[in-house]
Amino acid sequence: MDPGKAADPDRYLAHVAERFPGLPTSTRIERGEAAERIVAVAQELNADTIVVGNRGTHGSWWRVRDSIPNLVLRHSPCGVFIVDTRRAQGRS
Repeated sequence: MDPGKAADPDRYLAHVAERFPGLPTSTRIERGEAAERIVAVAQELNADTIVVGNRGTHGSWWRVRDSIPNLVLRHSPCGVFIVDTRRAQGRS
């Protein structure tokens, strides 16, 4: 489920955090362009690494180039780890 479309985004994020017991987590909801907000929050928090899923981004170079993961990668103040979410979910 997309947190932006969730009826209760706070509840959705709490549910996601529960999937990782023992791992310190914090959640927050930002509004705006996703890549811009991810980079801005990483700068604000002085993050070491950003982990972002690609949701199976594929298609023409122009479409991939302007994807959220690639925009984050190009503008990030820190390292970026892009996860192939199709593989993580057992799809190819």
